Amino acid sequence: MSTNPTASRRGAVRRSRPWRSMCRSLVFPGVRGLLGLARGIRQGTPGGCQGAPRGGMNKGLHRAVFAGLCLASLCAVYIFAANVHFAGYGSQLDWVLGRHQPCSGSYVRSVLHENKFSAVRRMHNPFVTWGDVARTLWGIIPLLPPVRTVDRLPYFFEGTERQYQALLRALPDSTVPWELSRHACKRCVVVGNGFVLSNSSLGKEIDKHDIIIRMNEAPVTGYEQDVGSRTSLRIFYPESSGLQRELWGHDAHSTLAVFVPYKVQDLLWLRDVVEGVAEEATPDELPYLLWQLGYAENISSAAVAASDSRRPGLVWLRTGTRDKKQRVHAFWRRVATRLSYSPERIRILRPDIIRSMAFHLLKFAKMQQVKKCQIPTMGLMALGLAMHFCDEVSIAGFGYNMSAPRQPVHYYSNDTMASLLAQASSHSIRSEQRLLRRLIAVGAIGDLSSSAPGD
Repeated sequence: MSTNPTASRRGAVRRSRPWRSMCRSLVFPGVRGLLGLARGIRQGTPGGCQGAPRGGMNKGLHRAVFAGLCLASLCAVYIFAANVHFAGYGSQLDWVLGRHQPCSGSYVRSVLHENKFSAVRRMHNPFVTWGDVARTLWGIIPLLPPVRTVDRLPYFFEGTERQYQALLRALPDSTVPWELSRHACKRCVVVGNGFVLSNSSLGKEIDKHDIIIRMNEAPVTGYEQDVGSRTSLRIFYPESSGLQRELWGHDAHSTLAVFVPYKVQDLLWLRDVVEGVAEEATPDELPYLLWQLGYAENISSAAVAASDSRRPGLVWLRTGTRDKKQRVHAFWRRVATRLSYSPERIRILRPDIIRSMAFHLLKFAKMQQVKKCQIPTMGLMALGLAMHFCDEVSIAGFGYNMSAPRQPVHYYSNDTMASLLAQASSHSIRSEQRLLRRLIAVGAIGDLSSSAPGD
């Protein structure tokens, strides 16, 4: 069984222990006061005070004892809540029983800040809430409309507040579920889709973590020995929404789906899908829809546009809202018109997480400086979520072997490296690989794949 790489790096960073400072500032002075009272009792006066009446001594002693017990109880409860929770796999109870080393609070951010990655900060809720896009002060006073800039999705809210608001109205919840927030110190693993997971036997090691993050269509069923059996979060976007539920694993009902919108139509798509008004446009009706909705001047030009647009991989989606107005969206591959996720289990990833990964860690050019911006891969977005939300972070299944063009890209498909490199992409695979190597080298994250059997 491979060991957790994070555990071997405990001494690299001085860890903050808030309960220790609490004990020093509250309990220890109380203990010293009680010792002083005991000495005073032996001398006949409370705390060494000369001439104090006997009744005052008893009253002062009772107050001191009561205060000391209260402080000691509060400290004990705090320590228990912060270091022991009954969370199943990889919990702090394992540490108490001597099976694991203690989890280090905010470990990943401590290392990042020491290595000048200060853009990564703690987020107790990494999901978009109504307050992020309401454009009001305290929910009452309207704010000025945002200044229109070239800043846009997936990095900024500006210009899409109305679409975000409409989507949040369709989603019942935007908070962090209890099964994620209950962990006082969150050990997380981001499971990539790389071929390196094949025959890795990392499943049990992955399942030990408190929170397991997967992405896109990566299946679990049938691959448990290598990729684990549990999923806490699954990050997706419209074109990766078609995974069949039976491939998710046994805990599919409790998986939280985290949506990443790349463009405005992605927000509209999810809203229409959640409301049940999305349908795939048929080839026969598409020309009429394009003409009716103003995408073409007449039905003839609409037919030409529809024929020209129905190239392999492009799918038109016809959606309608409750006011019966229709929209047509184009996607580069088939998207779902119904989701297996229940609306209660859907959240939206905060754009500033993606922004910090792209502009501060990957050093991508800002949107004002280029015509076509680069975007991190889903794997890096998932890692960004983990580094902002979790205390200790490991990865598994990341990295590509560029020197083996015939090697499969993913552990579950036959797509090769050659086909990946031939695709025009807005991602920078080499920049991401350099960033991962640096994060591992400074000890900010651990790589389970590097210690997998057979490596």
